[in-house]
Amino acid sequence: MLGLILALAGISQVCAVIYLIVGILFGWRFINFITPNMFIWMPLKGWLIYYIVKLFVAAFIGMLIVPYHLAKYVVALFDGVAEITTEENG
Repeated sequence: MLGLILALAGISQVCAVIYLIVGILFGWRFINFITPNMFIWMPLKGWLIYYIVKLFVAAFIGMLIVPYHLAKYVVALFDGVAEITTEENG
């Protein structure tokens, strides 16, 4: 589904894979942030299913979170550059 959307938007597959990997990372961090920090006893098959489901949920949430984080980093980058340029001029 994501591949079809990105292909219609004219984005290359390399950019789509990078976006998906970054999305999984940000989504995984978000899921870890909102879930309680506790240990669950499960058999090995249960852990495998848990992490596969968590990976897919992280990918979906990450696709929604990545634009926010990119915008936040760009704004921070420009704020840092603005502070550096004002210190040099001032």
